[in-house]
Amino acid sequence: MCIKQFLDYIRCSKNRKQFEKHCIHGSDLKVRFTSHCTSKNRNDIIIGNHCEIKGRLTSFEGGKIQIGDNCFMNFSSLIGAMDSVTIGDNVIIATNVRIFDNNNHPTSPAMREKMSQGDFYGDLWTWRYAEHKPVVIGDNVWIGEYSTILKGVTIGKGSIVASHSVVTKDVPEYTIVAGNPAKVVKKLESVDK
Repeated sequence: MCIKQFLDYIRCSKNRKQFEKHCIHGSDLKVRFTSHCTSKNRNDIIIGNHCEIKGRLTSFEGGKIQIGDNCFMNFSSLIGAMDSVTIGDNVIIATNVRIFDNNNHPTSPAMREKMSQGDFYGDLWTWRYAEHKPVVIGDNVWIGEYSTILKGVTIGKGSIVASHSVVTKDVPEYTIVAGNPAKVVKKLESVDK
């Protein structure tokens, strides 16, 4: 084993302990040195069986993240929940994807001015003051790299979000969406019987 492999092994072991502390997961969870999981309560983040998480999962103030079976989340991707983010089975999340059920900060100009005049790491900068709505991602969805899924969105079963898309509205089942804001560009054949 070379030094790089050894260091990766040590970092992966540390991250596995972090996941054990901050989430409940099924069998065969794979984490890497880029993996990160944060919650105050283990029950706030639940990961199914046979998943690989290379990105970051963050629950704030009891926000729920639920990931189904056979899911893959690549490095530099982030899921942040103040309310809830629910991901079905067999979902692929590429690199540098952002999935947030909240605006991260308030949209009120008066509140933002107050934030900027105060402590940059204080309470006003938390997600607590941001609007939030649940995000739901159906089974067998593929989310392309550098895409962003915003609060209140449902992505239907079997759909694809093209690379660099910003999803602001619900996505029907078995479609490909692309662009900013994302729009349907193609219908896919349903595998439902």
